[in-house]
Amino acid sequence: MHKKDPTPIEAIDFESLHNQTEVDSELKQTATRKLSTAWLAFVILILCGIAVFLFLPKYVSKHKISAPLSVETPIHSPPSPKAPEPIQEAKPSISAEERDELRLQAEKLLLQIIKQQESLQAQGITKWAADEFVQATALGMTGDEYYRKKLYLEAIDT
Repeated sequence: MHKKDPTPIEAIDFESLHNQTEVDSELKQTATRKLSTAWLAFVILILCGIAVFLFLPKYVSKHKISAPLSVETPIHSPPSPKAPEPIQEAKPSISAEERDELRLQAEKLLLQIIKQQESLQAQGITKWAADEFVQATALGMTGDEYYRKKLYLEAIDT
């Protein structure tokens, strides 16, 4: 001890330092094992992900489901449409006001059909009612043709 510094100097216990070093090395080995296990799990997970992306699309494309597995509510398809009649020119017996009113009505109806078609496509209608959807789309196109020919009454009826 020094006269000015009253703190006692302690002797170093080399055995406790050696024991502490062994504990530290064991902790490092445990941490290294945990880290290597985590890396191994990560690599296996990545390999499984790659395998799914490579092999699953091939498997799914070979095994397509031809019909839905279960049907909760039966869907009644509309009667099959008749062949569209040939498009004729506008009849002059309709007044201008009536024609404008029919045009607006046809526009609204065609807009509703387009919105419904987009909604059904978003729901995947081509997977569960492809034939009916094709028929309905054909009718919509026929109505659109009538509308473009200014045959508004026929467009509405279609």
